[in-house]
Amino acid sequence: MHEEYNDTILYMINIFIIIYIYNLQGSVLYSGVLYHQQKEVGCWETTLAVGKDANALIQHIRSTFPHAEQDTSISFTFAQPNGILELKLSPVGRVPREYGWRLDPKQEPMQIHVFQSVVENALMGSCSMSVYAKPGVATESIRHPIKLLGIEPETTIYINRQPPPSPFPAAPLKEKRSNEIVLRMHMHELGDPLNYDYGCDLINKQDKRIKKNLVLTPNFLQSLVERGVINEKTRNFLNESYDKTGNEIMDLLITDVWTAVYFDETNFLFFLEAMRDQDSAETNKLADILKMLYVMKREKGEDDFRLLNLTDIIIV
Repeated sequence: MHEEYNDTILYMINIFIIIYIYNLQGSVLYSGVLYHQQKEVGCWETTLAVGKDANALIQHIRSTFPHAEQDTSISFTFAQPNGILELKLSPVGRVPREYGWRLDPKQEPMQIHVFQSVVENALMGSCSMSVYAKPGVATESIRHPIKLLGIEPETTIYINRQPPPSPFPAAPLKEKRSNEIVLRMHMHELGDPLNYDYGCDLINKQDKRIKKNLVLTPNFLQSLVERGVINEKTRNFLNESYDKTGNEIMDLLITDVWTAVYFDETNFLFFLEAMRDQDSAETNKLADILKMLYVMKREKGEDDFRLLNLTDIIIV
């Protein structure tokens, strides 16, 4: 009887010890270091390494990768005792290939588990991705957001990279047209103010075309802010929607643009001009098609506008 009682006590003590250790793990302060290794011109391997001792972690990076470029450093605790640090890329932050940049995670999902290390002060774990910049195509630097989830405090870090020198002469920067110039050009082309509902109707009927051909980037959202189509709060929300897919964010943006056009038809023209601000062949083509359909709707009326989707056969 006493032996069974003692076994029960020992079992409960072991359970309490395990719970204590788990809770203690959750309060341990960890350090993370983001660093870059250049593999060739325009190609880096970017790694977030995590350890229990900041100095030991930095020394490990310096001794193992002497040519690595150290970037952001962070301190955190895991939100859960057996927690997972997850690196989450924003769909808006994913750099489109047409701008010459590409980011390829080495693993999916990008996660670091708290129990990858049981040795105090040892390197606990790391997560890497490849960053590519195509010479002559990637002409602007990137500031790519990565949300770190499962830790306290939740943090956003950024991959900051400059493109390699272009082998070709630099093309002159395209000068953006102001909203006032855009309106004057429209008045000159059509001779009267914008009609109230054409833009909203066109967005409704061409939403599939817009979703297929428009690439959401931080630069595009910033252009919409500068042209007054959306506000900064909306831009920040879309940029930081890490829990939503690219299609879900696009649906939110189209709804916001539709609302802006509903209250002020000139925002439709500014929406198209924000596309042209990106100086991309695809977005320029999309803006031209939508403008053509807008003019056709104005000239032909509602009945003929129902047939405008047939232009998909002519212009893709």
